[in-house]
Amino acid sequence: MKKTILSLASALVMLFINSSAIAGEHPGNPRVQNALKTEFAEAANVNWEKIGDGELFHASFTLYGDQVSAWFDNNGSLVATGRTVDVSAMSLLAQRRFRDRYSEYAISGVVEYIKDGELSYIVTAYNQKQTIVVQLFANGSSTIIKAQK
Repeated sequence: MKKTILSLASALVMLFINSSAIAGEHPGNPRVQNALKTEFAEAANVNWEKIGDGELFHASFTLYGDQVSAWFDNNGSLVATGRTVDVSAMSLLAQRRFRDRYSEYAISGVVEYIKDGELSYIVTAYNQKQTIVVQLFANGSSTIIKAQK
């Protein structure tokens, strides 16, 4: 389960950073396409990517002016969602925890991430030594997903 969350979180960050990973306008699976239409009827500019062996599908789209990502399994069930947000959109607790634990880093991007009804934030930050990707949870805990020099 933790591996799946970390994989989705890593994919989420990479897709928001590198939009060239988007593969096309149709997922090639009617259940998945119908699920997107049901869950996000107002979605526009939809692009799809098949992840791995086709057990997971990623949709990138615009919804009410926000850039949003959604992941679906091959049965059309919504697995997770994410959207880019400003640092100020993070909860005060998440902002404080980041500041307390990672004060030597400047934030370059934030993604609001929801999986299994749990809200967290995926924060990309950097300093002179490295770039990190941190997942901050509502309870104040955090996990470094990736660190790169």
